[in-house]
Amino acid sequence: VAQLEAQAPALLRAVMPRRLDLPGLAALLRGLLAEGVPLRGLADVFEALAGIEADHPARLQAVREALAGRITAEVAPEGQLEALMPDQEVERALRAAAVAPAAADAVLEGVRDGLARHPRAALVVAPEIRPAARTLCAAQFPGLPVLAARELTPGTKVIPVDVLYLD
Repeated sequence: VAQLEAQAPALLRAVMPRRLDLPGLAALLRGLLAEGVPLRGLADVFEALAGIEADHPARLQAVREALAGRITAEVAPEGQLEALMPDQEVERALRAAAVAPAAADAVLEGVRDGLARHPRAALVVAPEIRPAARTLCAAQFPGLPVLAARELTPGTKVIPVDVLYLD
């Protein structure tokens, strides 16, 4: 933050503390790091935060979408991404306030099977269920990228290699 203050003081003032305080920034950065988003420089993160309302309920998701270039470079450096895709029933289950144990088991089994066939695949889901899908998969598949399509740069070729079903 001190380096950003020297390089872009106006950007820093636009975000802190008006849109985000220091503990909130630390939590956001921990969230990005936990999900494998590279944080080589904070200017991009602060530029994304400057465009997000202070009380934005999905701040982490909005920042991830603004950092699509970084995310794409990490998961699809050659411009294409093998994707595990949920069917509508899986998406519906992940939208529920609490995912039923049987549904969670079926999704995790599908991810396990899909990764056995396509070890470099990512799970690509709708943005509103990405946090739930990430939470569900994190313990068993900590290195699995769980993405929303909006987190990829335009032109990235998403290749569906497997579909996740509940049954």
